[in-house]
Amino acid sequence: MILHLPFRTASSVTGAVLFALCPLASPAQTPSAAPAPFERWSLDKLDGQIYRGTATKPANPATTLGNVEPVPGRVGGAVGFREEAPGIVTMALAPGALPATEFTIAFWLRPSVPPQSYGTCLDMGGKRGLALSLNNQGRLSLSANDKWHTLITPAPLPLNEWLRVAVVFQDNRLRLFLGGKASGEVLLTTTPEFSSILQFGAHTRIIRLPDGTQDEMIASPLTGEIDEITLFQRALTETELVHDAR
Repeated sequence: MILHLPFRTASSVTGAVLFALCPLASPAQTPSAAPAPFERWSLDKLDGQIYRGTATKPANPATTLGNVEPVPGRVGGAVGFREEAPGIVTMALAPGALPATEFTIAFWLRPSVPPQSYGTCLDMGGKRGLALSLNNQGRLSLSANDKWHTLITPAPLPLNEWLRVAVVFQDNRLRLFLGGKASGEVLLTTTPEFSSILQFGAHTRIIRLPDGTQDEMIASPLTGEIDEITLFQRALTETELVHDAR
């Protein structure tokens, strides 16, 4: 199922290396229960076709295209997607919002049914950046290294249940966490081309029409819901990921 849209262009992320200096914790200290994100999309209130970010000022808006349904979420509202009537939520990040050396992106996922082929959960440049999809067996598939489906989770995800999904990039590795637990990693042997445009629920693909013009289509739609998308400008620790999944 595809949906044609007016043509738009997307760019890859380039930027300076960012370093974060953190004070050393004493043995008596405990980690904070909820790490603060750089940006957060609660997906509670749709303003026209926009969900506003709630962490940064000015906020990075999330724009809906196609058929995106407001539904009850794990916290407040969420966005719902259907394979037979595809839609997409897109975040065009401001310059510098996505660091070149490390970041974490996390969201709640509630798949309803496995897709006919692949259903996009998160896309950041396809296989040249990263793409996270649900396959027709109900397993998550991570594409990177300029190859499709380089990492596939061993077990299907539970249907109609909320699960916290996190992707961590650091030291040229992509690590996948489900419910705060490590579920595999990919060592990048090619230079990643992460797009500054985040896409959830489907991904866009540029095609050339018979008359020579170009169009953009929505492809690989997901059936399910997504809620509470967060972007961290650093790699969260395993302890922080456990807290984030609660």
